[in-house]
Parts: sequence; C-alpha cells; structure tokens
Amino acid sequence: MRNFQFESRLPIDSVQKLLDDIQALRAEKSALGHTWYFRGDRTSDALKPSIGQELKYAGKKLIADDIVERKFLNRFKRYAYQQFNRIDNDWEALFLARHYELPTRILDWTTNPLVALYFACSPAADAPVPGVVWGILRFPDETHDIDILDSQNRPLDLYPGNPTAIKMIYPVYNSARITAQKGVFSWHSHPHVELKSFAAQSFDDDKLDIARLAQWPVDTSKDGGSIRTRIIQELENLGINQRMIFPDLIGITRGIWHTEVLWNGS
Repeated sequence: MRNFQFESRLPIDSVQKLLDDIQALRAEKSALGHTWYFRGDRTSDALKPSIGQELKYAGKKLIADDIVERKFLNRFKRYAYQQFNRIDNDWEALFLARHYELPTRILDWTTNPLVALYFACSPAADAPVPGVVWGILRFPDETHDIDILDSQNRPLDLYPGNPTAIKMIYPVYNSARITAQKGVFSWHSHPHVELKSFAAQSFDDDKLDIARLAQWPVDTSKDGGSIRTRIIQELENLGINQRMIFPDLIGITRGIWHTEVLWNGS
C-alpha cells in the first residue's frame, strides 16, 4: 500500500525564493531519484480537475457527471475534426482539449517550476487573492504507469468499479503548447474531490504515482499586486512569458502587448 503527504511551504515573493526551496526539497534524501512536477493556479482554491468544479456560464451553473464528461470529449472530437482531418483517439483528444480549456478529469503539470510560477502570478490574476504553486513528487517506480499507446487503456474507462486512483500520464505532444510548457498530466478517478484531501490515505501500489504534494502560496501579505508584477518581470527577463508558454498566434499577440504594458505601463 502507498500514500502521499501534503505540506504547505513558506510563502514566496520572488523567483529565487521558489527555486531555492525547490532545490532544498530535491536535495532531501527521500526525494533523490524522484521527479518533481509543478502547477500554478491564479487563486488558492481547492486543487481538483476542471470537470470536478462548478461550471458557470450566463448566470447558470452545472456540476458535470460522467455522462456529461463523455459528451464533452465526444463533441470535441467531432468539432475538432477539421483541425486534423481525422478523428483523434480518446487520449489525443483529452490532452488537446485540456490545453484549450475543455473541462476534463486531468490536471496540467510541468517539469518547469518557472512556468508554474507564471500561471500563479498571471497578469489575469488581478483579484486580491494569492496565487499558488503546487508541486508533486512522483514515486520512481514506473512499473504501473499507464500506457496511453495501448488501445485498451481508454481514459474514461480505467479501473472498473471506480477505485480511488491518482496517476501520472505522459502525453503525446500533439500541441505546441504542451511541448513549450513541458507538460505532463495527472489523471483522477474522483475528479470532484480536491487532491490534498487524499493525503495520508492508503492506495493500492498500482493506483498512486505521487509521494508528496507541496504548496507554495504567493506572498501577498504586504502588496500582492506589486509582488505579482515584480515576479512577472523577473520571469520576463528569464524568457518566461506568453510567447514562450503559448507558441501560437494567440500567444504571440498577447505577448506583444503584455510586454509593452509590463515595462512601459503606469
């Protein structure tokens, strides 16, 4: 049996502070030989997949169930056909749909903590709530990894009987966004439950890939807006911006005006 531990790390107010703490974690004996993945969120809300969150539009709301989830994926495959002139398999469609904001049961992660920090401090995060960087340390054992190239492993049909499972998924890189963001995904059998609530619970060895979950809140104790701005400027100087993270026309156009406002705006 396996379990994972949750830990809240000290608030961060600079790029270097995050990198120093990550380096300290990586140097711990228990983490040697393991891989860390990171995720940035604009708010400190519960960490769970988008299909598990309340969907709101035009004054109405919906909690999606398994039936709605299948509808979403099937409709995406039909409507996206013209982009590729073929029907994507379920995994291909799932990865691509997630990167274009379709609610799914997978969460985006990256091997690059600076990309995660960018999302945590995103220019769209104007609200006075702190952003947060999440980190997961995976178990080094790959014996039970899910092979997405095996046609029998369909993402919405894994683990009959719906046992609790949290798995790391390594995608096909069918989007420049996934490649640029050095993306990987976590797959959740119970997407309506926040991830940290599973801490210390027992899992069968083949159904849990993460050994630790860490959380770094962005420090907004003084002036959250200016701290986020300073971090975004630090990241811009390191080449982490919209153009790098979204290497398509949307990323290029946003990146052009974001950079101008960042350095020359009042």
